[in-house]
Amino acid sequence: MSAKVPRNFRLLEELEKGEKGQGAEACSYGLADGDDLMMTNWNGTILGPPHSVHENRIYSVNIHCGDDYPDNPPTIQFVSKVNIPCVDPRTGKVLVFTELPGVWEVIHGSAAAQEAPAAPGRNDVLDSIIEYMAHEMNSRSSHSAVPEFLVDIEEHALDLLYSAAQGKNEGISRLSDLLSAGRTLRLRNSSEQRALTAAQPVKPLSKKEKKKEANRQHQQATALRHPNTTPILSRPRPVVSGRRRVPVLVSARGDVPFLRIKKPQPKNLSGVIRSKLDNRWNRIVRRDRLEAELLVAQEEDHWDTVTGQEEPESWTTEIRNAQKEVIQKIRESDNKNRLLAEAMWKVVLAERELAAKEEKQRALEKRARSEQLDPSDETQKS
Repeated sequence: MSAKVPRNFRLLEELEKGEKGQGAEACSYGLADGDDLMMTNWNGTILGPPHSVHENRIYSVNIHCGDDYPDNPPTIQFVSKVNIPCVDPRTGKVLVFTELPGVWEVIHGSAAAQEAPAAPGRNDVLDSIIEYMAHEMNSRSSHSAVPEFLVDIEEHALDLLYSAAQGKNEGISRLSDLLSAGRTLRLRNSSEQRALTAAQPVKPLSKKEKKKEANRQHQQATALRHPNTTPILSRPRPVVSGRRRVPVLVSARGDVPFLRIKKPQPKNLSGVIRSKLDNRWNRIVRRDRLEAELLVAQEEDHWDTVTGQEEPESWTTEIRNAQKEVIQKIRESDNKNRLLAEAMWKVVLAERELAAKEEKQRALEKRARSEQLDPSDETQKS
């Protein structure tokens, strides 16, 4: 049985290693406070490993070595935001082995069996992987559904990892070659997939999808009123380009009139109509609610009369005033819509008249052009 290394000796050794940094995926660390004689709080920096999603990223961590270190591992908390399964996304705290499911159970059992655990190194990681793979193979050995060739592959991989863990150059070299080849294969597959995606022709939109996309673009373009839009009652326009569109007088729910020039309807017009309809409906709901409350108020006034406790103002006074106000607003709104509908109808009639004149003018011009192109007919008639 080996003797335990004193806590401060181990921490001094860790301090020397941490200040140097190690490898391409360097991890450097040092004391947070140089005057901390107990060497409890540390700051660390981790460089993201190459060829991974963490490449070119720098992560900062806080390390706390308790009084029971190295018998118990230190607590580590990421200051930088990182997405790793063993890190709590809310606090950045690295979960201890007992908090991690499945894969860490075997590794933790092996580490707990050691009386004085050393700082984890390359061999410790390989040993943990070997024990985990062996545990997985033993747990699945009773299932006859596992193909035999998969079992052979796992046994071969286990032998290779064991050879590398023993420090044999052949195993280490073979394992490095496999990892490098796997990384190269993934990069090649990714590049080929991107090339195939770029080479595929763009799928043309169906008729339904084109109509849906055109409607979406129209709604987006008409969300706000155009600054150069002229008032609708300023029509008819004396001159238009092309054939004149005669607007159609429409009444939304029989309450709000508007002129429909063309379809689809502009989004800002739909918003105005919806707002007017909602306002009118809310007033109607309030009017009906006041009618119900008026009955209750009349009962209260009757009770006050019977008991001789009449107030200067009755219960029904305020309710009747509110009822008159909301009814007046509904009438004013309906009268305004009626006048607007009459003005719009005049616009429709004027547009129809101009459209008929323009159609007649086009017919005359067409006839004149046809006579100019065929003068022989005119000579024969004369």
